[in-house]
Amino acid sequence: MSQENKKERLKRILVESKEEGAPEDLEKREVGKKLEFRKKKANTIAGMRRTGKTYLMFQLMKKVGEEKTFYINFEDERIIRPTVEDLSNLLPLIKETFEIEPPIYLLVDEIQNVEGWEKWARRISEKSEVILMLSGSSSHLTSQGIATSLRGRTLTTYLFPLNFREFLEFKEIEYPSENIEYSQKKPELRRHFKEYLKYGGLPEIVLEKSDRKKMKILQEYFSTVVARDLVERHSIGKIEVLENFIKLLVNNFSRRISFSKAQNWLSSMGIKTSKSTLIKYFKYVKESFFLFDTTIFSRSVKDREQYPRKIYVIDNGFITALTERFESSRGWYSENKVAVNLYRKTITDPKKELHYWRKDGKEVDFVVKNSTNTEKLIQVCSEIHEQNKEREVENLLKASEDLKCKNLLIITDDYRDTKEVNGKQIVFQPLWQWLLERKD
Repeated sequence: MSQENKKERLKRILVESKEEGAPEDLEKREVGKKLEFRKKKANTIAGMRRTGKTYLMFQLMKKVGEEKTFYINFEDERIIRPTVEDLSNLLPLIKETFEIEPPIYLLVDEIQNVEGWEKWARRISEKSEVILMLSGSSSHLTSQGIATSLRGRTLTTYLFPLNFREFLEFKEIEYPSENIEYSQKKPELRRHFKEYLKYGGLPEIVLEKSDRKKMKILQEYFSTVVARDLVERHSIGKIEVLENFIKLLVNNFSRRISFSKAQNWLSSMGIKTSKSTLIKYFKYVKESFFLFDTTIFSRSVKDREQYPRKIYVIDNGFITALTERFESSRGWYSENKVAVNLYRKTITDPKKELHYWRKDGKEVDFVVKNSTNTEKLIQVCSEIHEQNKEREVENLLKASEDLKCKNLLIITDDYRDTKEVNGKQIVFQPLWQWLLERKD
């Protein structure tokens, strides 16, 4: 296709986008209320696909005024093999086609599909007449993954699936801000929480009423992540290895797994691969925001890399869609949900770290650490009874002594209490209440 034809297509897409405008029925996200354009910066929104990055951009369009905003999605099938030249043509085409006074707000969706976009973004962001907002489903858009040419010139907003408060707001369910434990709404909130725990917080899934359709949509999402964010983006040829490796990781969510163990499991299924290939594929999957991991707490970087890591999925709905064993794994689901909410904090703060603690056969699920000390120890145990209560408390106390941390929490299904042991206070709190109180 000639460059002239590509320009015409870009112009047509820009005009169509302008005519359509932002949808009227936008569901507002909490992060959108705080998000603003910053001049002289490449403002970026990063997160897994289908978390609502495009709708967040539309929310911004409404905030600044649609007459000054221009939106284009580089996953539009009409843009064949997008290049930096296509990006460079955007601003001249806008000036040529529309009568507009600066500043121009330019919103570019799924920009990671354009190789070498970083240098263009740096050049454009330096123009006082343009305010740039980018989005993408790759960690290469984050402050940690961004190319050197853009370091210090980006402001990254991470978009996750809906938190529990947003979930309730999407469903137009009101809840009290205080004394929620004694509220008449507690049974209703518990019922909705079970749905949230099982099917997750992806916006389309939350608004879908049919459980069967939810499962179908989630499975289609998974296929899209594999096809677009992994196979196409990284030119992966061993698709069978990749798909089975991801399914293996999802089936072992909230548990410790090593690459050697994964290699042996795949080999037992007749799928031959190397440990180095699995390490590379795992890096790609993490970059797509589909999975993340925690490593063992250790001051030795070597230990953190050598010991098994715990695997978590960015949204519980994928676990249900790929494993179908919610009732038998509710405790693991709870731990995964806690992990995602802690990850929200640590990914945005380079001084924070998230680990698990294990020593002498005892384990604590989460160690929240900052640059100088351990902030909090968290254990997840859905069903609390006399047989396991003492064990969970003992594990926390051992970790507390080892890490010099007194902020101790056990997250439960519906058990609430405060226990004083050896001069240390241990708080027991139901997960659904903890999520409502979280300030993400």
